[in-house]
Amino acid sequence: MGVTGSTVNLGLSQWTGTDTPKRIDFNLDNKIIDDKCGKHLLDRVSHITEQEREKWNKNFIVGVYFGTGVAEKNIQVGFKPRFVMVFTADKPLSMINSTECNFAIATEHVSSIGLDITDVGFKAYYGSPHVVNGINPKLNEMAVDYCYIAFR
Repeated sequence: MGVTGSTVNLGLSQWTGTDTPKRIDFNLDNKIIDDKCGKHLLDRVSHITEQEREKWNKNFIVGVYFGTGVAEKNIQVGFKPRFVMVFTADKPLSMINSTECNFAIATEHVSSIGLDITDVGFKAYYGSPHVVNGINPKLNEMAVDYCYIAFR
């Protein structure tokens, strides 16, 4: 006599004291477990990758840097941002009739004056080498605190 009963969820063998387990019962149980676990593990709706989990749980980073006065400053955030915003901590985001740029944004495809996305963060520009249409980017002015938000 083979198996008398089976489990509710997977239909695995449940022997009683008088049952005589047979190899076919074990093989069938193993097949059921393998089929169910295999389908579950491959289910991309229920399971997400570590990269997806990281992206969803930490989809942006907020940081600060201190201006050094050099023409180009590389800021590393550990990933290639899809969107970055940089602004000075002590100045307004926009100044009417100003020739200085204290605020900038960049995306994967286009950026405003003074900021570019890199493979591991972004590059902030300062001074005359980077003037565009009379606008002087001031995103690395000496002794100025800058804040940024970088989105994955």
